[in-house]
This record gives sequence, C-alpha cells and structure tokens, in this order.
Amino acid sequence: MLFSIVVQIVQGELNDRLHHYEVLKLSDILLRGQKDLKLPILDSYSFMKFEAFKKTFEIELEKSRVVTPSLEVLTVDGSGLEKKTLLQHTHYYTGTLTDDPTSSCTVTIESNGILAHISTHEEEFIIEPAWRHNPTYINSSDMMVYRKSDVKNTVQNHTVECAGGKDLRHMNISNMKKLKDDWYSGRHRRSVNLGNQKVCRILLVADHYFFNGIGGGSIPSTQNYMINMINQVNEIFKKTVWGVGATDLGLEISRLIVFSSFSEEGFNVKDRKMDMSTVLKEFGKAYFRENSQFCLMHLLTYTSFDGKLGLAFVASSRPFDWGGMCSNADTWGKEALNTGVSTFMDPQGNRQLSVVSMSTVAHGHNWGSNHDPDTDECSPSSTSGGRFLMFSRALKGVANNNLVSHHDLQSSMVPYSES
Repeated sequence: MLFSIVVQIVQGELNDRLHHYEVLKLSDILLRGQKDLKLPILDSYSFMKFEAFKKTFEIELEKSRVVTPSLEVLTVDGSGLEKKTLLQHTHYYTGTLTDDPTSSCTVTIESNGILAHISTHEEEFIIEPAWRHNPTYINSSDMMVYRKSDVKNTVQNHTVECAGGKDLRHMNISNMKKLKDDWYSGRHRRSVNLGNQKVCRILLVADHYFFNGIGGGSIPSTQNYMINMINQVNEIFKKTVWGVGATDLGLEISRLIVFSSFSEEGFNVKDRKMDMSTVLKEFGKAYFRENSQFCLMHLLTYTSFDGKLGLAFVASSRPFDWGGMCSNADTWGKEALNTGVSTFMDPQGNRQLSVVSMSTVAHGHNWGSNHDPDTDECSPSSTSGGRFLMFSRALKGVANNNLVSHHDLQSSMVPYSES
C-alpha cells in the first residue's frame, strides 16, 4: 500500500505550540481485522500500519479493558433530563509496535479518523484530528501526527493542584504497613463494586463547554475523546510498579455522561463565572448521591482558569480521612469528595494538545499522589530525563513526564493492591 504523507510547517495558532507536524489521511492508514457477519463493518481490528517522520509504524492491537461491558452512557439536556444512549460502533485498543515489545500504544478507531498515542523509550507519537487545532481542516477527516519532543514548552507555569485543607486532613502516609493492617482489620474506606480489586471504576462527565470545544458538538466525537484519554491514563498506571509492589492497577469507565446543553445552575451553567475550586465543589454537590457507586468521579471541561489546568482531592491511606479514591462523601455539606476536574483550555484561552492534557495528574491526586518535591531524585533536570508525572506544572514532552517518581511510588495510596 502506498502512503502519501503531507508534511506541513505549522501555521497560525499552532506555531506557538508545535515545532512540526505531519498530516495523515484515512487512506494512509492500513487496518486489518475480523468481520462480524452481522455488522457492515469490521468488528475487531488486530493490526494497524502507517508511516510518519520517515518511519513505518506497525502495531499489534488488542481490545482495551478501559470500557466495561456494563458501561452506562448518558446524555443530559438543558432541563437536566438524562437519556441513555449507545456508544457508536467505535473501537478502543491497546497494543505494541511489532519491532518494539517494550512500547505502549492506545488507539481509538472511528469511522472518520483515528486517535492514537504511541510511546517508545526514545519518543512519543500522537495522532489526533487536525480540525481541533487548525481551522483549515474543519469538516475534514485528516489527522495530524506529531512527536512529543515537538511540543513547545508554553505552559510551564500552569498548575494542577490539590483540593482540600486542614479540615479534611489530606495527608499522605508513606507507611504502607498501616494501610495493610487497616485493610485486614476492616477499618478501610468504603468498598465499591470494582469487579476486581485492581480496577478503579470511574464516573466520567463532560460538561457542555467540553462538548462544544473538544467534541465539536458531536456526541460520538466527545465520547471517543473521553474514552481515548482514560485509555491513555490507564496504560500509564497499569505498567507502574507501586510502592507496595502492586502492579496492573488501572481504571475502568463505568458511567459516561455528556451534557448536550447548558444547565440552569451548577457547574454546567452558561457564562460560568466560577474559579476551578468552585467548579469542583459544584460538581461534587451535583453527584453527591452517586458517590458510593464509583471509585472516582471526574469532570472534563473547556474553559480558561487562572493558572490552572486541573484540580482534585488528594487521597490518604488513613481509613477515615476524606477526599480522593473511594472517599466517603461530606454528608454535612452534601458534597462528593472522590472528585477531580480537568480543563483542556489553557489560561490564555488556547486549546490544549492532547499530549499536554494534565488529567493524569488529577487522577494521580485522587490515587493519593502529592506533587513531586523539588529534589534531584523526584524532580530531575531536563538533562537528567526531566520532571515526572506529578510535578506541579504542566510540561513539555520530556522523557519522564509519563512516569511516576520514586516519591509518589512511596506515598501513593493503593487500597486495592491486596487481593
């Protein structure tokens, strides 16, 4: 198969964020799979091939486990009415490069394009719709592919913060023996239906700002972006060896909600004049009653906040502390505290590239990770590999930025590591 690659110099708004990218057309990508006789399209793909940056990428695919078989998908209109919907016949995969068994890939295959993240020891490659970042490609199925090293460091002062304070006693306990003792004595945080103890099931919500700005006003496009993002986060967590030797800990989306209209009040209100902490509080109040059903609840939005890209409650290994993963709700204030919020617009009003998204950090807070301290071990310089995942500021694509530091491996709360 011939691959026709269009190489372009970045123009306009992208010039401030990327040094270079290439454009892929649907015809540039080869897919192989198996066909379900009951469906007009392939039911399952097993192989993907394309060329970019003078390199041939061949990926062996397998179905992602981030979407549960019982996934509940809802849309919410302006009156607050929830309506159950079905996911479009879209494919969510993980995989590895055929010539690099240590690589990690996440791929979402749509009828009109592909979302993908390919991570190797040397570099990361990202495929996403070109229309999200270049108006030239509006109504086009063309995709842009770029390297993480091509991302300019334009958001170094944008932070992802921890919510809470003294009253909630959000303290990380590095002594995991106490957590283990608490687990076996029964004095642990509430238990939710996780399917297995290595999976954290989440409620994922996109407000109307995200639906318009990132999803382009399309329910399927919004849903696919949400699932693709969690798929990437899940791959980072699952390959991490945590401080108690636990591995293969990950996320599953149990319920996915998209607001197709603005609401009359709360976090989804039109012309929202709230700071990020208020949005997080309003989100927690809106889903207070759902608190016991999910390990985590996360809101995705697309508005500008003063210096912030994300905010989340930090979990604690203390069994009765509030906040973070599987936390009990604040029944007095009627607010869920196992919550986080991430925005895909920077404080200057620019749409974030998917690789710069700091949703991972917010999820990390919910798992119990504080920001990395400014030490050589936990926050190395760029010449030594760069900052790790939980550094407090969003970073250009450096080698360590999808890894968890030694500090967080020791301090993270991992309550489902004991089977």
